[in-house]
This record gives sequence, C-alpha cells and structure tokens, in this order.
Amino acid sequence: MKQLFLLPLLGVLLICNPALAQNGVIFQYKINSSEGGTGTVKGYYADGSFRSEVAITMPQMPNGGINMVSFVQKDKPTTSIQLNDKNKTYTEREIKERPDTSKGAEATVKILGNEKIGKYNCIHSQVTQNNHVSEFWMTREIPEYEKYSSVHRGSRYMGRGNTMAALKNANADGFLVKTFSKDMRGVETSVELESFESGTVSADKFVIPDGYTKAAAPEKGAGAGPGGVDYNKLKDMTPEERQKFIDNLKKQQGGGN
Repeated sequence: MKQLFLLPLLGVLLICNPALAQNGVIFQYKINSSEGGTGTVKGYYADGSFRSEVAITMPQMPNGGINMVSFVQKDKPTTSIQLNDKNKTYTEREIKERPDTSKGAEATVKILGNEKIGKYNCIHSQVTQNNHVSEFWMTREIPEYEKYSSVHRGSRYMGRGNTMAALKNANADGFLVKTFSKDMRGVETSVELESFESGTVSADKFVIPDGYTKAAAPEKGAGAGPGGVDYNKLKDMTPEERQKFIDNLKKQQGGGN
C-alpha cells in the first residue's frame, strides 16, 4: 500500500513571553518519498524536554496526509503526550524499547566512509536489520549531539532502538543529518536535516494546552506507534488489517466519523 512509505519515519516557535523562555535548540527535517509524499519534522529541545511536529502531505492518506504533535516532558521521560488539536484532546502512552537494544541486536552496520551533507561532515553507514537496508549520515560536529540524538529514539521517526545502538557500537553514531531507505516495493524515502539552531523555546511547547481533555489511548504493545500498531509488523498485515490501521490513525487525527 502506498501509505507504507511512512514506515521509515514512523518516527518533530519561538518564544513570545520571555518569562516562559528556555534555552534550547530547534531543528527541522524535510521528508521526501518517491511516491510523492513530502513533509517536515520539526523538533524542539529544552532542558530535557522534547516536542515534535510532523506534517506530511500524501494524497493517498486519510485527510491527504498526517499532522501530529507530541512531546515528552523532562520529569516524565517515559511518557509521550500526543495532541489532537481538532478535537481538543490528548492521549498518553508509555515509551517502550524493544529487548536487547543496548547491544544493537539484529542490526549490522557497514561503514561506507565520510561524506559532507550540507555544512556537516558525516559518517556514512549502511544498516541492515531484518533484511531491510537503510543508510544513515551522522555528524559529531553538533555540540552535545548525544543529548539531542536521544530525540530520534524517543520520537520514533528517524531510526531508534536497535539501529541507533548498532551505530554507536560501530563508532558511527552522531546527530542524524540524513537517512535513506527503500522498501520491498521499491519506494524510496529520504529524511534530511534542513536547519539546526540554538534559541529560546517557549515552555508552553511542553505542556498540555488549556481546555484539552484526556482521551483513551489505543491499546499498544512495545514498539507500537500511532493507531496501536507495531510498525515492524505492519508490512506483514493483510489489506484489511492495514485499512483498520489507517482508520484508527484517521480517528486520532480528528478525521474519524
């Protein structure tokens, strides 16, 4: 299904009230799919809290794409809060890692060399996991990259768990500048860093807006993403199961009946 181009991702303003300002960083990635999908992932990091804003245009998806806002608060690092602006609701889910990620289990890394992407010198690697091959360009030229790299794992969009652990074990880790993958249907997807800058971030980015009520989160297992589905198993679903996933995702985005 054409919606599967989201798999490699799935898988990111400035302050107007100085009293609520926090020093942090703001960065943005661009997303492109050979099936015509385009979008951005914008990330905000400040004092241990992280927020991601995902906006993807894909005509084949419900509502023509996906818009998702989620954040993790410093004092609740294992809880992800997702906002539904249309329905004025929010859901909470526990962030779980799959077993053996600390050892990079099931993922192998081949370092292809050094390459410059934009203004950053990167380590270019190929990662093979469960017969799926992806490429990563990681840089160590961003100060405190290890702190910000945790964002990739928490946000679930640009490689996490086994992949990031395997890259670290191979001495090929850093801050993600670019990733590229091709699925079994030949659909190519790339995610590339557009900007990274230090700045002030509003504390409001990491709190539930006034007037929002809590909604029941879909039942999830370890590794599950929006819609209560384990993205690693999505490729094995029947067409009916995939459609159910799309319907659940549509409801989460406020497009359900």
